[in-house]
Amino acid sequence: MKIKRFKLFKVREVIQAMGKANTFKFSYACAKNLRLVNREIEDMQKTLEPDEGMKGFEADRIALCQEFSKKEGGNPIITGNRFEIDETKMYEFNTAMETLREVYKDVLELNDKKSKTYGEALQEEVDLNFHIVRLEDLPPETKPDELETILDWITADERLPS
Repeated sequence: MKIKRFKLFKVREVIQAMGKANTFKFSYACAKNLRLVNREIEDMQKTLEPDEGMKGFEADRIALCQEFSKKEGGNPIITGNRFEIDETKMYEFNTAMETLREVYKDVLELNDKKSKTYGEALQEEVDLNFHIVRLEDLPPETKPDELETILDWITADERLPS
């Protein structure tokens, strides 16, 4: 069955929430489908792993941030995952960052293209063979939004083996 890649994240979230249902058949289907969805998501995320050039840029960027950041007890002050840059060194910091971006210009352009391509790939459909489960095997506490998310692998067909 075809599904857009970006929808896989929601499917995974719903399967994880519902997967511990009291019905064996539904739990089994969730386990199989979760493995299928996780494999596709992991493959997509591997494409986002930084290459050596981007790792170099990040290491140099962090070193600059540490150098120009405010310090407390000799350690850089980090608030909300961001270095607090010393206002008295802001001009030098910005100049050093611009120089760094120029040095890594090709790497950053390639990384931008990679991110754009990933965004486009999220809109593409992928064909996954979900494990089908019968409607009667759904847990009674299934919520409408959960059902809508997993509807593609639910069937009312009586011919499906129990």
